[in-house]
Amino acid sequence: IANSITISDYFETRFSDDKHILRLISAFVILIFFIFYISSGLVSGAKLFEATFGIQYNYALSIGTLIIVSYTFLGGYKAVCWTDLIQGLLMMSALIVVPIVMTIHLGGIGEGIKIIREIKPENLSFLQGSSVVAIISSLAWGLGYFGQPHILVRFMSIRSIKDVPKAT
Repeated sequence: IANSITISDYFETRFSDDKHILRLISAFVILIFFIFYISSGLVSGAKLFEATFGIQYNYALSIGTLIIVSYTFLGGYKAVCWTDLIQGLLMMSALIVVPIVMTIHLGGIGEGIKIIREIKPENLSFLQGSSVVAIISSLAWGLGYFGQPHILVRFMSIRSIKDVPKAT
């Protein structure tokens, strides 16, 4: 188990699968779901490039794909980790800066809530107007991250239990 590099390796070792059936099944399932996962990321990147820079969708898709494939192949796992760090810092900065700027721009939190209440009051309640399916889907989406192979591999790549605090 300690020498497992992928989820498929882990299943094969954990359940002593000498015929590699679990490896094939898990690899197939991961491949099918990752096709949709990766394509949605590429499409959203292309739409972002199209809206931000005015680049035609097909060109934006090609450019985004080329950039991602290039840094992944040239830099490997280390490049992926660096881009994850940069994206995380960017998202954290946006999470801090955007509410502050919007609060200042709108004239305070109370004024912002008043505007939301006038335009679409159901946006002030997390569950109001949501169906049971939407609520369960939101929970599954959030909790599902812990089981995704590309996230699990980051935990699996930690050298030892002593390094866990540094990784978190």
